[in-house]
Order: sequence, then structure tokens, then C-alpha cells
Amino acid sequence: MAKTAAVQCKDYCPTNDEAADESLLSQYEKLVTETLLSSFGLEALLQTSTDQVGGDVDTIHNVRNIGKEPGLGYKSAANAQAYAERGAYDSKTYHSHPDYIAKNRAVSEARKNGTLVDGYTGEQIARNGKSDLDHILSAKSIHDDPGRVLAGLDGADLANAPENLTPTNPHTNRTKKADDMNGFLRRRGEEYSPEIQQHMRDVEAQAKTAYDNKVARAYYTSPRFRNDVQKAATKLGATTGLKQAMGFCLGEIWFAVRERLHALKRRTNVTMKERMQEIAEGFHDGFLRVKRNFRTLLAKFGEGMLSGVLASLCTTLANIFFTTAKHVVAVIRQAWASLVKAFKVLFVNPNHLTFGQRLHEVAKILIAAAGSIAGVLLAEVLNKTPIGQIPVVGEPLTTFVSMLLTGLVSCTLIYELDHGDLCKKLAQAYDPYRSYRAQQAFYEEEIRRLDAYAAQLARIDVNEFARETRLAETAVRELATAQSLGEFRQRMQRSAKALGVRVDYGGYGSLEACLADPHAHLTFS
Repeated sequence: MAKTAAVQCKDYCPTNDEAADESLLSQYEKLVTETLLSSFGLEALLQTSTDQVGGDVDTIHNVRNIGKEPGLGYKSAANAQAYAERGAYDSKTYHSHPDYIAKNRAVSEARKNGTLVDGYTGEQIARNGKSDLDHILSAKSIHDDPGRVLAGLDGADLANAPENLTPTNPHTNRTKKADDMNGFLRRRGEEYSPEIQQHMRDVEAQAKTAYDNKVARAYYTSPRFRNDVQKAATKLGATTGLKQAMGFCLGEIWFAVRERLHALKRRTNVTMKERMQEIAEGFHDGFLRVKRNFRTLLAKFGEGMLSGVLASLCTTLANIFFTTAKHVVAVIRQAWASLVKAFKVLFVNPNHLTFGQRLHEVAKILIAAAGSIAGVLLAEVLNKTPIGQIPVVGEPLTTFVSMLLTGLVSCTLIYELDHGDLCKKLAQAYDPYRSYRAQQAFYEEEIRRLDAYAAQLARIDVNEFARETRLAETAVRELATAQSLGEFRQRMQRSAKALGVRVDYGGYGSLEACLADPHAHLTFS
């Protein structure tokens, strides 16, 4: 499924000289255009509508559920072929294995010694009694286990591991056959007490845990699985990045052409040749726009690449434990795309926003992400309607409708987030720093003051200013080296006369009287 249209609204911000209603309508128009390009253009061009039930990499959980989950199948043809060519189950091969023979010999010795205990019932088997050696997980189920084949392990080795072999009485072994414990107890459970039934289930659970651990360790640490994961992540990352980059290019070209065509409306008697020439010029303008914004183009590709890789890895990890539906895969991809954008805004902060502004942008991203996920889910519902069953155009049509509806809602919410009074107040309240506009106003006022002061400085006589500065420096040195109050008074009067400054004692008769009052002030004018 294409990038949900809600994501396309995230960067929407009307210009100052643009009427709010016209800006919103222009954003709706852009949304419809980009949605059409994405739904009916890029998906077909790039063949990227490849979300699968269970993701893009085979996992043990998924291959064991093939045939049980609708739409689930092998992702790798080689893995499917390996399972098809596993061969028929041969009981002789499993029961003639060296480990089985050695264990059977040890069981016989223990019975002869009177120390043999039934692994299922816990009862002791008499010296003259009979015993069988049972595969707790049946040899046939191990042979036909898709997980075991996927891991490339030998079935006979796994079936005859010590933890999968247990002595028991012939009756239990031969009535159990190849059933699992739950199936066996459903048929013959009345023959055993509740305590023994629980013990039987525990024995099987321990054997299955050991078996599953071996299979999982072998497969998930194998170069084959690692290569499949890398290949799937690289493919989805490159495809997502290319889709975002091409969407950006097509959008720039289309809107450049549209501007040219819009300009033609103001002219009369336009010929077909002139119209085609304007369209050609529009294409040229669009390519120039892309060229000028080449860094943006690379950033779009990089964001798509990263979100695609992370989405693929997350989907594969999820499918180790459960099978993801087709729409869940798309939800994961959209969620990662939004998380990458949010991380970039919060921590990289390429536009140098304040913390409150970053929270505002992240809120817009989250709205877009919610719209994306809602669009995916809506498309899943529409695909089950008669509209989705239309040949060829059914899936693109439901994609377009879901993207358009959720995109329009998201655009409206983002518009309200940008322009609503309540949202503005909340943004200002939760911004621990001054807003950008407040900082701008502050620095503009400081610049105005500096300009005024510079104008005053420009009117000063430089030579006179230098002379007065030297006199002031001399006066300060003389006052600092005065040895007595009388000498200080004489030097201050001499310096004041040289500088042309009048000293006012503030109503006190002398300097001594003025200095004696800690609250008095000397005034120089």
C-alpha cells in the first residue's frame, strides 16, 4: 500500500499572505493530486504493493502455520522446495539410529537391575516386566515439521536426542502412536489419574521446549536467515525510499505544470501550440525545482530507506512469535516512517526549533501517523466490499478512497493544530523557552537601539573624544594614588576643572561632610 495521504499533510503551513480558507483548500487539492499519483501511479510503476501475510522472511512460527492461516505461504522458493523434497517418513531410519539403540540398551539394563521407572506414569517397571522406548515427540511429527526442515536439521538426530526418549510400558507406547499428548489423552485419558495426565503433559512440554530451542538456535543464527533478513530489509528500504523520492519529484513537476496552466487563464486566444509549449516549460520548471531541492530529495530517500529497513526488521521480529496480517505489515511500515520523522524533529532538529515548537511538530507527525494507520485499516475493510473485488482497479480504488478520506481529516486536524487558539495557548504554555516570534522581536529592538547609539557615536569628534579619554584616565590615576582626604579633594577639584565638570556635594558644605554620610551621593555634571 502506498504512503498514506495523512503523512503528506504533515509539512503543511500556509504563507502569511495567504488566506486561511484558500490555504486549506489548496492543501486539499495537493492532497488529492498526490493521492492519485500514489494510488494509481507509483504503486503500479514501482510494483511496491507487496505486503504479505507474515512479512517477507520465513520464520519457524509461520512455516508451521502454512495451511492454517489464510494467505500464508513460503517467502522463499528454496525453502518451499526443501520442504517438498524432505522425503517420506521411514520408521526404520528413525528406530535404527545409533542414539536410539544405545538408549534402548541402557533401558534394558535398568529394567534388569530393577531401577527402571516409567517416564510417563512414574511407576517402577518390574525386572520381569516389559518396556518400550518412546519418542516423546513422535518421530513422524519431527520428520514432517516445517520448522525442522527450515532449520536444515536432521530429523533422526533430533528425534533420538536424550531429552526426547523415555521408557514406558508397551500399552501406553502403542496406544499413543504418533499422537501428541493432548490428542492421546483425549482418546485414552480415562486410563490415567489426573496427576499422571498432568505429569505426561509436563514431560512432553519439557521435550518440546528443548526441541524448539535447538530448531530456533540453528535457524535464527544461520547465514541463510541473516541473508534473507538483510535482503528483505534492503529491498523494502530501497523501495520505500525510492517511492518517497519519486513522489516528491512527481509532485514538484505536476505543480510546476499546474502553475503554467493556471497562468494561461489570464490570456486570451491561446493556441494549442502555446499550450503545449507551456506544459513543456512546466516540466522544465519542475525538473529545475527538483534540482534546486536535491538535498531535500536525498533526505526524502534517506527517510524512506531508514523507515523501510526498520519496518522490515520489526515485521520479521514480530513474525518469530506470531503471524502478522497483511494490513498489520502496512501499519508497522507507516508507524516506523512516522517514528523516523518524529525522532529527526525531536533530536536532530534540523530547523533549529525550540522545544515547544518541536513538540508541536511531533504532534502533527502523530496526527499524520494516526491517519496513516486509520487509512490502512479502512482500506482493509473496503477490500472486503464489492468495490474491492472489482478486477484490476479494485485494490487501487480502495487505497485511493481510504487515503483520501483519512488524508482530508488529517489535513483539517493539522490545520486546526496550526491555527486554533487553544492549540496556540497550549504550545506557548508548554514551551519552556521564549517563542521564536518573541525572540525575534527582542533582537529587533536591540538592533534598533544599537543603530541609534551608532548614529550618536557617528556625531562625536574623534580627536576631542580621545583627549577627554586621556584626561579621564589621568584623573582616575591621580585620585587612586591620593595619600589623604585633603589631597584627594585637591586632585578631584583639579581634574573636574580640566574636564569641565561641576561637582555637586548634594547640599553638604564640603567633600568631607558628604563622604561622612553613607547615604550621600556625589553628582558630576
